[in-house]
Amino acid sequence: MDPAPGASWSVAATLVLVIGAFLRLARLDLIEFKGDEQEALNLGIRLLENPPWTAAGELPQHGMPSSQGIANAPLFNWIMAAAWALTGHPIGATALIGAANAAALYPLWRWALRHIDRERALLLLATVAVSPFSVLLSRKLWAQDLLFPALVCLLWAIEYWQTRRLFRAIACFAVAALPIGQLHQSGPIALAVFPVAVALSAFGDRQGLRDRLRGLTSFTPPQYALLLCLVVLHAVFWVPYLEYLWTLPGSVFANRLRLEGFEPALLRMVGQQVAPLDLFYFFAPDRADFLASGWRRFAYYLSLAFGTPLLIAGLVGWIRSPGRLPIAGVWWWLVIATFTLARIPAYPFYALILSPLPAALAAGAFDGRLPAVLTRTLLLVRWTYVLALLLVTIATGAWLSERGGARGDYGVVYGVREQQARALAGTAVPAADTAGLHCHEPPGEVRWIMERVHHEPAAATRAVCDGWVSDGRDDRYRWSVRP
Repeated sequence: MDPAPGASWSVAATLVLVIGAFLRLARLDLIEFKGDEQEALNLGIRLLENPPWTAAGELPQHGMPSSQGIANAPLFNWIMAAAWALTGHPIGATALIGAANAAALYPLWRWALRHIDRERALLLLATVAVSPFSVLLSRKLWAQDLLFPALVCLLWAIEYWQTRRLFRAIACFAVAALPIGQLHQSGPIALAVFPVAVALSAFGDRQGLRDRLRGLTSFTPPQYALLLCLVVLHAVFWVPYLEYLWTLPGSVFANRLRLEGFEPALLRMVGQQVAPLDLFYFFAPDRADFLASGWRRFAYYLSLAFGTPLLIAGLVGWIRSPGRLPIAGVWWWLVIATFTLARIPAYPFYALILSPLPAALAAGAFDGRLPAVLTRTLLLVRWTYVLALLLVTIATGAWLSERGGARGDYGVVYGVREQQARALAGTAVPAADTAGLHCHEPPGEVRWIMERVHHEPAAATRAVCDGWVSDGRDDRYRWSVRP
C-alpha cells in the first residue's frame, strides 16, 4: 500500500483531523465532574504537595480504587500532577487529555494508509474522529481516556516490527506499554497476550523472526542507553505498584468479580459501539428525553440502522482474515478470548483497550475482494454512517448544554458547578424561585471548586437548591443559591 496519500486525500484527512480536534476541545465546560474526577485531581495535587524527592514525600504505590477492589497503578497520579502544575484548573487538565487524543489521530491515519486503501483509511480516521464514544471518552479526567494515544503508538511498534526497524519497534513498544499497563486493569491482560499474537503472526516466517532477534545485537550505544532509560522509567512506576499488590490478601484476587458463564462480554461492548447501543451508558435515566427530539432520534436511529450491517460485515471479514491488520487483528481476538475464558465482566469503556477496532470493523479494514457494486454500496453506507455519528455527537453536546448535564453516570456538567461556586462566593445572593427544587448543603464538587480553583472556603450559611425540572419539552437542571 502506498503510504503517501494524494493531495485531495490529504485535504480531506486534514478536514477530518480539524473536526476531530474541535469535538474534543470545544465547550470543555460541558465535561463530567463528579467524585472520580475530583479524586483523580486530588491524587495529583497531593503528589505536588509532597513530591517523592522531599523528605515528606514518597513514590505513590497506587492510584484510584477500582470496582475489583484492587487500586489502579500510579501513573495517572503523575499525569494529573503534571496537568495541574501546568494549568491549575480542571478544564485545563481535561484539555491536555483531549489534545493528546486529538494529536493521536494523525499517526492513526498514517498507520491506516499502510494497510488499507485511502478511502477506507479515511473512513477509519473519520469514524474515530466523530464517534460519540471516542469523543466523550477523550475529554474526561479519567485514566482510560489516555489509552487511545498509547494504543496508536503500539500500532506503530507493530508496523516497525513488520518492516524490520527493530530499534523503533522496541522503543515504541516500551513507550506504549507503560500507559497501557498502568492506566486500566485491562491493559496488563492485553499486554500479556501480545507476545502470543506476535508469535502466531510469525509462525510462517520463522527466519524473519530469527533475523529480527539477531538485530538486538546491532544497536548503537546511544540506542542501548535510551532503551535502558525506558526500562528504568518502567521500574519507577511498576516497582511501587507491585509492592502494593504483594501486600494484598489472596482473597482480594480470589473474590474478584466474575461472570456466571463464558460469554464474549468484551466483544459485545465493541459491537455496541459500532451499532451505538451503548450511547445511553452515559445517561441511561434520560434515554427517553434524549430521543424525544426529532433530529436527535433521527441521528441515533440512522447510526444504528447503518452501523448494524457494518458490524456484521466487519466481523465476517475479521473472522476470515484477521491478518489483514498484521498482529493487531490476531491480538484483538486473543484479548477478547482471554476476557471470555477468565469470565471478566466488561463495561462500555473497556472497549478502549481494543482501540481502534470498532472503527476498523465499521470502515471495512478487514474486507477482502468484493464485487464492484457491493464495494460502492458499502462505501455509501459507511459514509452515511460517519455522517450519522457526527450528528449524534453534535446532538449530544447540544443536549447536554441545553439541560446542564444528564442524570445517571454523566451528571451535572462542570460549567454549572463553576457557576454555583461563584454564586456561593458572591457577597449578594439574588432572590430566586426554589419551587420544585431540593435545598441542601453545597455539593462536594462545588466545595472542591471553591477551595481548589477559587481558593475560597465554601459559604457554610448558604444552600444550593436544585433539581431536574420539566420545561414542557425537556427535563433541565435548575438551581439557585439560598442564604
